[in-house]
Amino acid sequence: MTELGVSDHAVLRYLERAGGFEIERLRAEIARKVAQARRPDQTYVPIGDLHFIVREGEEGLVVTTVLQRPERKKRKKHKAWRIEDDLI
Repeated sequence: MTELGVSDHAVLRYLERAGGFEIERLRAEIARKVAQARRPDQTYVPIGDLHFIVREGEEGLVVTTVLQRPERKKRKKHKAWRIEDDLI
């Protein structure tokens, strides 16, 4: 059997029509949140665990993608050096 791909547009329509998502309401919510959090000339807009990417489009600014914010690397806790460790 040939592998069948699914376009982003088809997934979006499925979410809207079968999943009950209100795409235009979500679009407005994203625009509102990014507009409130964004500083002038800011391309990467962190909100919670997400990073919104804003670019200049034909009709103004557009949120082009949403990424997971990278996790900060945790520093390794070093065991404190003790004199006793050297004596063993």
